[in-house]
Amino acid sequence: MFIYKLGLAHLESKQPKKAARLHERQTAIRKDKGRLNAMHLVTPQSKPRLVSTLNPKERDAVLEFTDRIVKTHGPRVASISLYETGQKTPDGSQDFEILVMSSRKDAALESDVLDLVAEIAVETDVLLTVKCLSQRLFERFRKAGLPFVHQILAKKDSLFTS
Repeated sequence: MFIYKLGLAHLESKQPKKAARLHERQTAIRKDKGRLNAMHLVTPQSKPRLVSTLNPKERDAVLEFTDRIVKTHGPRVASISLYETGQKTPDGSQDFEILVMSSRKDAALESDVLDLVAEIAVETDVLLTVKCLSQRLFERFRKAGLPFVHQILAKKDSLFTS
């Protein structure tokens, strides 16, 4: 830290704009590290209500999905929730979906989520249904009164929040 401050002081005297950018970048990195350390991730010992109603194979797939998406995209993910769709599966059990919310539209995150769903389907033989939305779009849907947003808000368990 001392060397960083000496280097920054020298840079400030020679190139103040570059020093300001470097300082902003270092501050952002420290904040991201703090957010990663403060993240709350659901573990099998602390399952939310809806997760505990899934069969063991589905539960493991949901928790594995959550764990892997957070490890690879932690700072870009605002929250991950499991919610009831209000429909029944062919075997009569409740149908669930996962909502991944990002702070802003993120095409790379959406693509990686789809890839991860496919990987987990191959590994566990469980096909997860996942929606990816930005917080802004979710809020617009909520204000418009879309029924699926009401279902999410009424019957969801938080798997992850940043």
